[in-house]
Amino acid sequence: MDAIYCFRHHFWLVLTVALVLVIDRSRVVEGHGKMIEPPMRSFMWRVGYPNPPAGPNYNDNELFCGGAAVSLLLFSHLN
Repeated sequence: MDAIYCFRHHFWLVLTVALVLVIDRSRVVEGHGKMIEPPMRSFMWRVGYPNPPAGPNYNDNELFCGGAAVSLLLFSHLN
């Protein structure tokens, strides 16, 4: 009887600790960003450089490089 109680107690303890660790490690990821120093081309107008010929890019934090599929196709040989 004590062995069964001990097993159940350790099982729930381990499960609780694992669940707490998983919840602690799962955070919201913000994938947007911009290179401020040195400023990237789309961001240069914000720090005082003259506007590019096409005008300022107000969506400079939403640039898209193709996503995961393009990264896998281009860099899969590096794995």
